[in-house]
Amino acid sequence: MLVFLALLAVLATIAIVGLILPAHVMEGLPDLDLVRSARDSVYGKVSLGFDGMRFGSALTGEAAPFRTRSPLDAPRLSAAQSLLERAHAAQPLEPRIVASLGHVALASGDYTGAERRYRSALDLRASCTEARLGLGVTLSRQALLVGDLIRARGLRLQAIAQFAAVPRASLWYVEALYDRALLLPQVGRRSEARRLGAEYLAQDSTSAWVANLREALEAER
Repeated sequence: MLVFLALLAVLATIAIVGLILPAHVMEGLPDLDLVRSARDSVYGKVSLGFDGMRFGSALTGEAAPFRTRSPLDAPRLSAAQSLLERAHAAQPLEPRIVASLGHVALASGDYTGAERRYRSALDLRASCTEARLGLGVTLSRQALLVGDLIRARGLRLQAIAQFAAVPRASLWYVEALYDRALLLPQVGRRSEARRLGAEYLAQDSTSAWVANLREALEAER
């Protein structure tokens, strides 16, 4: 009996610590020259925009509400990919490098490649939150390209699940929260969208993203 009670006490302590401590996240970039060079080639220098969805990463910087392509995007992304491939060859088990390759694919419009990279990063480390955010955006973009409404709904639900898996401890929680609120009405979950939208607007009431979210939520009333 004493052993059983001691075991219960240990399990309770583990549960309490799990509630108190912030969720672990793996973010940012590894301290490698090749990765720094890749970042320098694209950070804030390539066009990012996904029909009003929020996205950001330590490699690319943050997306804008609307995308304006530049002829310099392709060579910059190609240079970053080459550098990251070399870094990946040197450290194949580093999920942040794999996720960064996903970011390059996403920015290039290669959604199949982006999905593969992001899922590989999450297989290496489930707490790689930039991969979660990127995968959610990728799946939502794929939903726009399929002709099957059921398949599109399934992709959006998968995207919402990825955004929901980004914890509050993440630097990208607000972006994931925004994207969830934006997608939820498209799968019929309007009350949840309004609740999450209110949470987002409590943290951001002035940025360029606010009007887009308000318009999306009002359109679904």
